[in-house]
Amino acid sequence: MTRQSEALSRLCAGLSAIRQLSHIAPHPHPLHRGLLSAVACSLPAFIGALSGRFMDGLLACMGALVILYFPEGTLKRRMSVLLSCSLIFALSFALGSLAAVSPVTAVLSIGALTILSSLLCKVLSIGPPGNFFFIMLASVATVIPGELTTIPARTALIIVGSLCACGLAFLYSLLLADSTEAPPLSSQPATALPWTLYQGIVVAGAYALALALSLDNPYWVPISCAAVLQGGQVSLIWTRKIQRIVGTALGLGIAWMLFS
Repeated sequence: MTRQSEALSRLCAGLSAIRQLSHIAPHPHPLHRGLLSAVACSLPAFIGALSGRFMDGLLACMGALVILYFPEGTLKRRMSVLLSCSLIFALSFALGSLAAVSPVTAVLSIGALTILSSLLCKVLSIGPPGNFFFIMLASVATVIPGELTTIPARTALIIVGSLCACGLAFLYSLLLADSTEAPPLSSQPATALPWTLYQGIVVAGAYALALALSLDNPYWVPISCAAVLQGGQVSLIWTRKIQRIVGTALGLGIAWMLFS
């Protein structure tokens, strides 16, 4: 009976996730917040294209993704979160680049980064998307070809993209002031330790498996794993898993039409 109950519970969770795919929830932020994110994430690529250094612009775009951590609250709260995340972005990318010397160091580094970044998100009260983009940056960095001497320049591009996004967020906050109180800092990060350890083991194990199978672009495996684990609860994890599969399929279809 226990196994049947577990199977029924998983089936119900899966059906609930499928139902949620057709439900469009009201967005908590106004439209101009989305426009801010779009401009911040695309501006480095636009500048790179104009200057004839499009690939450098794309790399800087990864740093500009820090705008997705733009929180509610006062100007001080917003800038402190964005600058903190910008620093973690740079450190994550640099760590991933340094760890690329061997598959073993890459796997261990991704696992350690997953644990540390998850705890940092708890301590600094960093909300969604949590440590996902920290893991993404480190994972991508492990497969970017190049000598060790190129790591500072590539990391600098990540920093430039992040600071560009922070600058836009600063201007946005001056135009649209908000006196909302910042959420209190977490005082018990140790309570999250079992979950963060589990996260680190699963993400690192997924990356190790992808490398062992010699998959093309193996960094997508830990990235996808980290995205699914953002739920933190079994029901949410099932929902995110199904949504990610469907979303990936739709994204592939759109990309196929665009690039064809």
